[in-house]
Amino acid sequence: MKTAIGFVGVGAMGAGLAINLARRGFPVWFVARDTARGQTAAARLEGAGAQRVADLAALGRQAGIVILCLPDSPAVEAVLDPAAGLTPNLAAGGVVIDCSTSHPASTRRLAAELAARGLVLLEAPLTGSRAQAEAGTVNVLGAGPKEAFERVRPVLEGFAAHVFHLGGTGAGHTAKLINNYLGQLALAGLCEAWPLIAASGIEPQALFDAISVSGGNSATFQGAYPRLRQRDFAFSFAQRLAGKDIRYFREVAEQAGQAVPLAGGLQAIHDQATAAGYGDQDVKALLLYYEERASKAAR
Repeated sequence: MKTAIGFVGVGAMGAGLAINLARRGFPVWFVARDTARGQTAAARLEGAGAQRVADLAALGRQAGIVILCLPDSPAVEAVLDPAAGLTPNLAAGGVVIDCSTSHPASTRRLAAELAARGLVLLEAPLTGSRAQAEAGTVNVLGAGPKEAFERVRPVLEGFAAHVFHLGGTGAGHTAKLINNYLGQLALAGLCEAWPLIAASGIEPQALFDAISVSGGNSATFQGAYPRLRQRDFAFSFAQRLAGKDIRYFREVAEQAGQAVPLAGGLQAIHDQATAAGYGDQDVKALLLYYEERASKAAR
């Protein structure tokens, strides 16, 4: 009998993870918000065989493993606050897996609090897109007590193509922030260069082909360049959340005594884009902010 899985956070990424687990025969229980998006997600999960419960307390009574896929550390902290009802209702030995992009300092504190209750907190932040979540081919940057992590590996493999264990508590979320920082650096660089590409007379496809076999190539370049060329800003990941990830990266680096001046500049760009109204748009709409700024400078 497979362990019952509880799921909190059935949004853009989480719904795909939960559906994949349900389709692979795991008993999946979940909570969803009473919003239009929450109802849509709930219908999809129920269609895959998952069952909805009324609140976090009920989820804790049903599940031996609870997976969180939430926007940030404050959201994770709110769910794991004993007053929310989840952790007091998890049986001793229960495991919480945080797939969110969380702050490592918060993760370490929560892990200690859960350990005092006889519970284990593991990290499993994800890399990959919404489409990969739907396909069950995301990547897991895992961390936490090794023995407990290996026990839940079959669960993680239910929605992931690659599952890595990177070290003790905090290592997974730190690795995720490094990954996101590097990706957002590449995307912001491309958006910043785009007006020059447009103004220079370079043939766009030829430039793409040339960079694809040169040092400027990256997975971010390969994904973003065709979409920017098509003016495709379909939502995948919110610009304000990209800014949050960069802020977390800066804080972690600075707490470790590391100077990260590039991160400061990148965060400033994202803060400005959010203030200009782009926060809830896809992160590739950072190009629109650059274009708006260039247009104002030209007046």
